[in-house]
Amino acid sequence: MIYLDHAASTPPFPDVVQHVERLLAHPPANPSGAHSAAQAASGILEDARDEVAALLGAQPREVIFTSGGSESDNFALKGPILGKAPSHIVVTAVEHHAVLDTAKWLESQGHEVSLAFPGADGIVDPDSVLAHCRPDTALVSVMLVNNETGVIQPVKAIASAIRGQVPDVLVHTDAAQAMSALQVNFEDLGVDLLTLSGHKFGGLQGTGALLVKDGTRLTPLIHGGGQELGRRAGTSNVVGYSAFAAALRIAVDRREEFVAVTELLTGRLISQIKSSKVDNGDVTARVPHITSMCFEGLRSEDLVMLLDREGVCVSGGSSCASGATEPSHVLLAMGRDPEVARGALRVSVNADCVEAEIDQAASAIDAVVEALRSR
Repeated sequence: MIYLDHAASTPPFPDVVQHVERLLAHPPANPSGAHSAAQAASGILEDARDEVAALLGAQPREVIFTSGGSESDNFALKGPILGKAPSHIVVTAVEHHAVLDTAKWLESQGHEVSLAFPGADGIVDPDSVLAHCRPDTALVSVMLVNNETGVIQPVKAIASAIRGQVPDVLVHTDAAQAMSALQVNFEDLGVDLLTLSGHKFGGLQGTGALLVKDGTRLTPLIHGGGQELGRRAGTSNVVGYSAFAAALRIAVDRREEFVAVTELLTGRLISQIKSSKVDNGDVTARVPHITSMCFEGLRSEDLVMLLDREGVCVSGGSSCASGATEPSHVLLAMGRDPEVARGALRVSVNADCVEAEIDQAASAIDAVVEALRSR
């Protein structure tokens, strides 16, 4: 099997697996307890929090551990405005469904939502975002790296523009796809809320974090305990969060190598695919491990199914919407013709992929496209 769907989920680093095995050999106690075993578990948890904060330019108290990106996105959008008078939020039209669907739910609760659209290159102009802001705007959400196209959004410029014109507006960014390829510094980005997901950079599925700028008030989504400084109830996943921190450390330490290797692999793949296709997003402003292309006249679900039969695992777009038969909302927002967008294919590599796999995948893509077009 050739696995080229790392934007959906990437395997844990071997060192992270070993780290987890060591912890599970003596399972941590509940870190909320008062006895020595509980305090030892609490120490592991807080060491993880300290590590994450140090790696991302944040304070430990600004790190809230969660179950993953979707929870963090929900918390980031709902937390600042739940229980308050109806307000206005701005999100981009290319956000992950965890943001878009949350915004839609907030709209059903009486809040207003504005969508900021990108250009054909997939990039959202800071002026476009700022133009949507109003006196009652409470929050703006702009992802750092798009999960389908890999396009990098100018989040720092957007946050700076908002600070200069409407300083009371909170800024959230979903950075789930950014950690392996980009240097991310919470303070430097200038945002108030930042989403992370462990299984996107070599950690475990079911682990994540939300960075919350000190002083930002959030209404908890989960009640029943005082964990995470009273912001998220529930027994802490000590092993998972410790693995999250360990994976983040490895991802940061190996970032330069990751970028160099994946850039070569993605370039090799694109150059070897001979079938006519349309590339999605600005190739000069995207992370190197994610590439998106469209094969006009074909359907994503057919491409993915037949490639799977050839032993190549890819996706049609966001794996969180992999069951959908409608064209990608991201590509439609970029202005792609629906018939072109229906033939989208996302390929995402990591630094452990090898050239032989890339060559086989390119050949398989050409063979599958030819077979479908000859029907």
